[in-house]
Amino acid sequence: MIRYTRTLILASALSVAALAAQATTVYDTLGQGDAYKLKQTWILGSAGIGANYSPFAQFSPSQSGYLLSAVAPIAYTQGDLAPIRFELRSDASGRPGAVIASTLVNISAQGGLVSGSFVGDVLLSDQQRYWFGLATTSPNTQLGWYHNPVGAVGLQAFSGALWQAPGDWFVQTAETGAFQLDARIVSDVPEPSTTALMGLGVLLLAFRSASLLRRKGQPGAGGASGLRLPPLTPAAGPRA
Repeated sequence: MIRYTRTLILASALSVAALAAQATTVYDTLGQGDAYKLKQTWILGSAGIGANYSPFAQFSPSQSGYLLSAVAPIAYTQGDLAPIRFELRSDASGRPGAVIASTLVNISAQGGLVSGSFVGDVLLSDQQRYWFGLATTSPNTQLGWYHNPVGAVGLQAFSGALWQAPGDWFVQTAETGAFQLDARIVSDVPEPSTTALMGLGVLLLAFRSASLLRRKGQPGAGGASGLRLPPLTPAAGPRA
């Protein structure tokens, strides 16, 4: 009985947690079927000339949640096939600010969609602006970040040009790079399905308890002619 009860409670708790916390897309400028605009890219890195471009796009998530993963379409141009970094930065008066989260992403000579997962509880608020962008890990890599195909226009920034000082950003209003962000949405109020699941768990516990009591109360069950419960007495009050 104790083992059954613990198992049921654990299963119910896990189910409730799964319903209360779910992954969903909070920003997406990819087209239908994860499409992107071919032959139009923002330069990433710049092999052989000394520059190292890092392009970023400003965005605001549609819902608040904890960042889980990102997807972006990449074109390979030349140089090392070293991993790149997906970076999430704060907004500093309309420019990319401090790095909030980053993850390494592998690339290939074929290019196309690449994805990366983020660890840690990085909260995105739907009331704030952020910057998502890409950076190379090798000075001998040159890639491109494909433009979005859905007509999204906003602040697009880059750093790393030969004429820029370290930490300087050039910001313009333009067609932004395509990307998608997924986050773990945490619900404060249980959904109807969650409430129904909890109620079902309580009913199952009650049914199981009643069934065990009936079995113990039958003659010949464990040598007893019936199950006798002690009389109920009023509680003496809270104990320390």
